[in-house]
Amino acid sequence: MTAIPIHALFFVIVIMVGGVILAAARFMLIARDLGYALQFHNAIRIFALSQLAGVIFFQLPGQLIARSALLSRQAIPVSGTILITGYERLCSAFVSLFLAAGAAIYLFGQIRIDLGAGGTAFVKIVAGLVAAIVGGALVGWGRKAVDLIPLITNVDIKSVLRTLILSLLIQLSTMIGYIILARATAGEISIWSLAAASCLVMLAASLPISFSGWGIRELSAIMALGAIGVSAHESFIVALLMGIISLFAIACLLPFVIGVRNLEVANANKAEASKSLLPDYSAMLGIALPLAAATAVFFQIFMPLNRGLLNVNLADPIAVLGGSFFVVQHFKKGWPDWRYRGFNRFIFLVTLTVLFGYLHGLVSFGWSDWAFSNKLIGWLVLLSYGATGALIVRQVGGEGFDLLLKTFVGVAASIVIFELCILFAYRAGAHSLASVFYLPLQGLSQNRNAFALLLLLALAGLIVSRWLQRDILAGIILIGIWYAASRSVFFALPFVLLIAQYVKIISWLFVVRSIAIASLLLFVTTAGPILINLLASTSGSSLYEMIRPIVTGTDSERMTSIVGGFNLFIQHPFFGAGLGAYYEQQAAAGHPLVIHSVPVWLLAEFGIIGAVIIASPIFFIFFSEVCQKTYGTRGAFLVLIITGFAVMSVFHEIMYQRGFWILLGAAVACQKAVWGEQRSGSVA
Repeated sequence: MTAIPIHALFFVIVIMVGGVILAAARFMLIARDLGYALQFHNAIRIFALSQLAGVIFFQLPGQLIARSALLSRQAIPVSGTILITGYERLCSAFVSLFLAAGAAIYLFGQIRIDLGAGGTAFVKIVAGLVAAIVGGALVGWGRKAVDLIPLITNVDIKSVLRTLILSLLIQLSTMIGYIILARATAGEISIWSLAAASCLVMLAASLPISFSGWGIRELSAIMALGAIGVSAHESFIVALLMGIISLFAIACLLPFVIGVRNLEVANANKAEASKSLLPDYSAMLGIALPLAAATAVFFQIFMPLNRGLLNVNLADPIAVLGGSFFVVQHFKKGWPDWRYRGFNRFIFLVTLTVLFGYLHGLVSFGWSDWAFSNKLIGWLVLLSYGATGALIVRQVGGEGFDLLLKTFVGVAASIVIFELCILFAYRAGAHSLASVFYLPLQGLSQNRNAFALLLLLALAGLIVSRWLQRDILAGIILIGIWYAASRSVFFALPFVLLIAQYVKIISWLFVVRSIAIASLLLFVTTAGPILINLLASTSGSSLYEMIRPIVTGTDSERMTSIVGGFNLFIQHPFFGAGLGAYYEQQAAAGHPLVIHSVPVWLLAEFGIIGAVIIASPIFFIFFSEVCQKTYGTRGAFLVLIITGFAVMSVFHEIMYQRGFWILLGAAVACQKAVWGEQRSGSVA
């Protein structure tokens, strides 16, 4: 650090302040493009404070909450805030990807997809995402999207280009900062090489997997700058200083606007008159975010980091955004009424219990990354999924629930068809697909049990629905369950069917037709490749090997974890050993392992008291619906998904499977009083 001249630091600060001013100007212009009046001094104030809030709290939620609070005094609704932020981030992401692509070509000579080093998996994810979007559109949201065509065709191309140019200038200001600091520390390295490497660092730091880029920025700088000859120490210092200077540049603007108290719209009458001409952004987001989450929740990917792989669900940022939107909508207006009286108290008690379990573990055995990130923060993410599911029901009522469920089912069926096409091609001789062909099927969830659970949830939706062609969709889902070969789902499915019969919601003719369609698909995916191999005079698997489900894995690890978890419960029966206790014990012994049973995990780490509190809302929902005299569609759906989830949870740790929570949130938002007492205007 002492090698960096003071004048170089000063120049970088000036450049970064200029970048922040440009970002505030972009923020103001985007707001105006969307029809909201915003003065420049207010734009600087709001932008600076929201950026700092994103550093203090989680980046996206903190930024949105701060902006919503400040923009509300500008008569800009929460939906407008989200659209402004989303528009801003999309343009920044496009420019970052463009610059990073150019940087990769400059540094490495070309950009290519290495099919032998994970490229095939990348292609599969992209193709699967396209298939999921198409399936969700055909079954669910396609017809509704037609209403948005006039809005899309009215987009002002000049405004978009202006925003992209501003985003490019902002990126260039950051790039210049990296170049100046790197040249000051590492000596005479090519400016073009430094510029290219800094583009890669900026792209990595912009990914929504960190606190405002901290950690990711430093790691990516060591890797990218190291590729052009900058040492790890020098790269780290450059990235660290850029992070500090970016915060300082934002803080430099606060004294110039801190005395500004004019936070009203410049021309209230004009804004009020034009408000009626604006699209209903709130309704658009209330529908689009849940449908996007229901599509992306099927995609579980592993992002490579320095010391391993980071498990990321593509729906997580969407759900956090939807959950934040839901919370801000009800802020200062009182929490909403759910399907059950007192349900808000249940949520509050469970959250307190999870927090208590984490603090208990923190005091008992110290800090645990796994407990904090996966379980404590993970619980807030699950609440976001539930709130996102409720968002669409709050927006358009029972129609929103049906739309979400249709989209979920359509995506599930399309992914099964996508996987069956790969299976068929591989069996027919396309062995180049070996790197993306898996039996049992994992879908795009990277885990056959997680994929099978999503399919079971989709099947529950088909059982309670009365849609056209639901037999075909159910047949596709059933063949997917067969090839996923999850023993726990095989065990849970009969329970789901029995409960469906108990609540008198199932049609056995529908079951027979679905099984017939699944059998036909099984025949096609087995006999078809055999016939092709015979015609081509090539060898292939036998008919029996193709038909039978391939059940893999061993029960020794599962039983070890369950027995160990039960012993931990015996030692701490009332309040448990603390959140993360079992995992940390196993990690200390050199073989990290989680308890493969939700009930045993709850008892071991929360004790009897904590386990009862956490499980009580699920039991309350289940028995509230089962004890009804008549069973509505939503109530029956809740009973079925809880049954499947509960049975599977005995054999797996699936409490944090997101698909269950988004559907649960949507169904619970369909209002109806407990014990069959219908509210006026509610949805059964």
